[in-house]
Amino acid sequence: MNVLNIDRIINLRKEYQSVKEDFAEAVLDRAENVIKKEVLIKSTYQSHFGMYELAILKTEVDRRMLLRKLELANEYMKANKDIDEDKIREIAESEQLGLLEIIENKKSRIQKANDFLKRDRLNTREKERMKDSMKLLTLKLHPVLYKKSDEKSVMILEKALDAFIDDNYGKMRMLENILDASCEKEENLDEKTMINEIERIRRAIADEVMQAALERKEKVFEMEDLVFNLKKVEEQKEALKNELKIEQQARDDLKYKLDLLEKIYNFNVE
Repeated sequence: MNVLNIDRIINLRKEYQSVKEDFAEAVLDRAENVIKKEVLIKSTYQSHFGMYELAILKTEVDRRMLLRKLELANEYMKANKDIDEDKIREIAESEQLGLLEIIENKKSRIQKANDFLKRDRLNTREKERMKDSMKLLTLKLHPVLYKKSDEKSVMILEKALDAFIDDNYGKMRMLENILDASCEKEENLDEKTMINEIERIRRAIADEVMQAALERKEKVFEMEDLVFNLKKVEEQKEALKNELKIEQQARDDLKYKLDLLEKIYNFNVE
């Protein structure tokens, strides 16, 4: 092999390594400026508005059940039948199971948001170390860069992303130690294969950057102003408070009618 061929292969190897690092940087940028930011925005949204939305949902369930109980009681009376209180309760409650599940999910999202916002903050050194670890794990395990990627490597990478989002320094260090223990020697590629791999990874970088830009527009920009603009936060809170008042008034009106009907016809479906 002549000197020119050796130089060309050395330069190809440098370019191959460089393009892999560029891909890892693109993944890290998306993780930090899109995925993690989206979690922050959604968590902040829940901290601002979650309890108002939960109260509206609960009041809506109450209103729907009261309305259904009124309708069912009227059906019994029109048919001149004895009112089956247990049956009315059972039907009214079963028809709201979907909304009750939504309420439980909402409670869970609020709790997760609070946990995220109250997480321990990292110092500057730990933040930089987390970025370095995320980049290293991407270089070693990402399916685009690691041909022997399997369920285990994908799982480790997913856990690393979770640790990065949650600022879980200890978990990230543990995952990095797992990588060190199982790290394999890189494959020695021939010239043609390296050229093909460089082009393939460049396409993957373009896809990653495009996906990040799309997600940043759809998941970050559109909500960012709502949760971080104090004026808009207060405006949205007022809108939700007014919505809650309307829902409560509708519920209370139905409750008054049902209470009156129960007293007149001597039954109780509360």
